[in-house]
Amino acid sequence: MKTQNPWKIAFLTLSGMILIFIAALAAYLFSISTGTEDDDFQRPQTEEVEGARFTVSASRDDINYWLERELAESGEGEDYELYLEDLVYFHTEVEALGFNVPVEMELEPVVTDGGNVELISRSFSIAGLGLPSSTVLSLIQGGDDLPDWIHVLPEEGKFYLDLRHGISEEVQIEVHSLNLPEDDIEIQIVIP
Repeated sequence: MKTQNPWKIAFLTLSGMILIFIAALAAYLFSISTGTEDDDFQRPQTEEVEGARFTVSASRDDINYWLERELAESGEGEDYELYLEDLVYFHTEVEALGFNVPVEMELEPVVTDGGNVELISRSFSIAGLGLPSSTVLSLIQGGDDLPDWIHVLPEEGKFYLDLRHGISEEVQIEVHSLNLPEDDIEIQIVIP
């Protein structure tokens, strides 16, 4: 009678467990990426609002200073980093299996005709591994941690920021220019 090699049995068992884990993870990611709310999302109609208008010009450094201060005041600045350069960059770390795994996003801002902003995904990576934006955006959409004025559109690979209707009832914010490579940022604040 032939004896079985215990290392061979251990290797095959471990390989099987890894394959089952990968299949379960793929099934989970596929299941959450199928049902999205972006089919129901309608971009808001923008109307010209009468009132006092103030134009604010800013640089990337000005916006980065404001973002850093707001994140520090909210207590969330320790959890992630959000800053502007030629694109919008987001960095954080998540704990997985006892390790801190880096998560990075690069987003390109585009001003809509109505003065809102779309952040189009350019890259998403977890631990240096690139992932499809629709999958990552579906995960973010399922988190329900975003303000009402931020809409996640996984099928389009973007975030839609409804700045005109969502930030405040007292003022409207219209973005006129958001050219990060040229460091040209112009925002108009309207007080009806």
